[in-house]
Amino acid sequence: QIICINSPNRGNPKTAHIFSDSRLAINVLTGLATLKKKANPYTFLIARAVKRIKRKAENFTTVNFHWTPGHALV
Repeated sequence: QIICINSPNRGNPKTAHIFSDSRLAINVLTGLATLKKKANPYTFLIARAVKRIKRKAENFTTVNFHWTPGHALV
């Protein structure tokens, strides 16, 4: 899961905060990793999400990525 939050009423309206429980997605978005074409069945979904997020992120001057543990203590 990837969630992007932009709060124009707080701080800089050109700053986006992207939260995800997927370290792979964050690493791909920040350029620390690349997706292998046949890595696993979810690669296509991650690649599609990454493309959409990169397109949206172009509207912001600052994009902050935050990893959150998924399903932790749930």
